[in-house]
Amino acid sequence: MRKGLLIAAAAVALAAPVAAQTPDERAGRVEAGLGLAVRYCDVCHGVERSLNPPDLAPPLLGLAQHADGGKAWLRAWLAAPHPPLKATLSPRQVDEIAAYLTALRSRN
Repeated sequence: MRKGLLIAAAAVALAAPVAAQTPDERAGRVEAGLGLAVRYCDVCHGVERSLNPPDLAPPLLGLAQHADGGKAWLRAWLAAPHPPLKATLSPRQVDEIAAYLTALRSRN
C-alpha cells in the first residue's frame, strides 16, 4: 500500500505544470529530451519513426501518440522504473523526455 502511495505522489509531483516557458526554452527542452531519448530509450523503443526498434518494447512514437492520459501519463510512465533501463531519470530528465514525446505526438 505504501509503495502505491509513493508512486501516486511521485506521479502527481511530476505531472505538475512546468512554469511558463518561452518558445526557445520549450525548444531547448524538446532538444534535450531527444538527446536523452537517444541515450536511454533508443535501443529498446526506437526514437524516430524511421527507426525500427527491436521487438523488445513499444516504439516511442506509438507511446507518444497513444498516451491517453496526456502529459501526466507520459511523466508518470517515464518516472516509473522499468527494466532493462538501468538509469533512474531525474525529474528534469523526465520532463525533457516528456517534452520531446509531446512534440513528437503533435508533429504526427
